[in-house]
Amino acid sequence: MPTTIKSTELDFFEIKESLKLFLKQQDEFEDYDFDGSALSNLLDVLAYNTHFNGLIANFALNESYLTTAQMRNSVVSLAESLG
Repeated sequence: MPTTIKSTELDFFEIKESLKLFLKQQDEFEDYDFDGSALSNLLDVLAYNTHFNGLIANFALNESYLTTAQMRNSVVSLAESLG
């Protein structure tokens, strides 16, 4: 039985399906209907939170390299460190 949830994709619906698959494999949730219950709302919140955190991490990582930085202050800061 897997103990981790794969959330490498930034697509909201893939994250939600991954969460559903993970929970369906748990003994406590094997008889639950994840599409028509309150669990669907909870999965939406979890998937949105994971999606949002992944995007923020991606944006922050892009700004930490000179070749992918988009904001002027990030480029200036990275250029200053190079001299």
